[in-house]
Amino acid sequence: MRILYITPYLPFPPDSGGKIRAYELVRRLARRHELTLATLLDAESEQDHLPALEALGVKVLAASRSPVKQSIQAKLSRLVSPTPRLADEYYSAQLARIVAQTTREMPPDIVHCEQLHTAAYAASQHDAPRHVQSKENVTERRWFTQKRMLPGQAAPFWVRR
Repeated sequence: MRILYITPYLPFPPDSGGKIRAYELVRRLARRHELTLATLLDAESEQDHLPALEALGVKVLAASRSPVKQSIQAKLSRLVSPTPRLADEYYSAQLARIVAQTTREMPPDIVHCEQLHTAAYAASQHDAPRHVQSKENVTERRWFTQKRMLPGQAAPFWVRR
């Protein structure tokens, strides 16, 4: 099975709770499936960790995370935006292009989005038969709850079939 696994941060080295979870999923899924990891890099030095993941048989697609806009205008626009703050802060047009190109060339059977941060990348993957969104923190639960309370929103915008 072809799996596209999208994470908001590089899961190596596995030195924190979220990274440990993501790394273990990568390690275990790569044993039995064709796994592509799409991720954001916070620092140039994280490039040094890519070979450790590739050694597991994982195809790694990486892009640099854009600095968070701290202007007053940017903060005010987030107050009225329908996009959750974390999804906005972890969005990279570069990674979106890489993911789109890769999925056109080799369509995945499953798109797994780790945390709310990566939801925007899944929204563009209309042809994938299944989308999996892991939600595991208070911010995500709050957003899910708010979205369910809005009329006409039966499910989060990235959930398909």
